[in-house]
Amino acid sequence: MQAVNIFLAVFLAILATGLAGYILWAIIGAFLPGLKGLPDRMCLRRHQATLAEAEALLERGHFESAWPALQGSFIFEHIKTGPLIEKVASHNLSTLARLVAAAEITSTRLPNLPILEDLLATRHGLLRGFLEVQETTVKIKKRPAHDGKDIPEWALSEFSKKLTELKEKLETNKRSLDSQLKETFALLKKQPAQSEVTYH
Repeated sequence: MQAVNIFLAVFLAILATGLAGYILWAIIGAFLPGLKGLPDRMCLRRHQATLAEAEALLERGHFESAWPALQGSFIFEHIKTGPLIEKVASHNLSTLARLVAAAEITSTRLPNLPILEDLLATRHGLLRGFLEVQETTVKIKKRPAHDGKDIPEWALSEFSKKLTELKEKLETNKRSLDSQLKETFALLKKQPAQSEVTYH
């Protein structure tokens, strides 16, 4: 009888542990979709707040303080979440529009504006390209072996090589954007603001 009681106690303990593990996994699973892309969302919100700060400074005529905030509003981080890539591209274009408006206030010509527009468009395409290659690589790795054969190493190597190339292009693009913006804001800082022009 004692052996039966011990067996039942052990069985119930194992069952309780398994049930607790299942509940814990279900809770974690419910939160995982919300955690995906969290760093990218936080990055976007941070830069949106910076842009709002820059706009407020421009509206009050505090141009010298506005320039660093406006420059810091651009997002050049490596965004890896699909929907946020589009939102970041839209944010960068909005920031560029604010930059153009600020240039009008100070009567500043922006000779490199077409270059900035091209670099931002290129970055958007590179981010989309990186995400597509990354997602394809994951799908291929999850694909069951066909006729007992695994995915060839050379195929996985090609995808890895492509991702490395895209990373390098994104870094080059970021350096170019930083350089062009540095020149742009140097021009803005040289021009006194025209107080009679209202910022919109």
